[in-house]
Amino acid sequence: MAQTIIAPNIDLYGVDWSNMPGNRFTAADQTATTSLITFISPVRNVRALVWLKAYTKSSGTIGPIFQIKVADNSGFSTNVRAIATGIANDASATGQLGCLTLMGTVPDNFLAAWCKIFVTFSASDSGTFDVVVDAV
Repeated sequence: MAQTIIAPNIDLYGVDWSNMPGNRFTAADQTATTSLITFISPVRNVRALVWLKAYTKSSGTIGPIFQIKVADNSGFSTNVRAIATGIANDASATGQLGCLTLMGTVPDNFLAAWCKIFVTFSASDSGTFDVVVDAV
């Protein structure tokens, strides 16, 4: 008799990311900073899985820089913190794609209820990305 083994959704750090399904968001075909993400309940840890789907290099000297930023108000003006930063590729060629995982913990002993994924393209470089954000 065959058995199916179901592994829990636990990452390398022992964090179970499935215990708050209302705190999981996806956005496709983004070309700039994402719109405001409102968590169903405030969180301490945020993870973003970024897939750079298209990339056009111009005079930029570095690949797109992605950041997870959190805040404690919907206007994104109070206690704004960048909790994770990463570069998706080395900007060596047009069409070079990449995948990136960002993960960070909210500092200053407060719980964040709002989040954005910021992207900065160097010079006039451009690109399109998908992102999955989940938080606990």
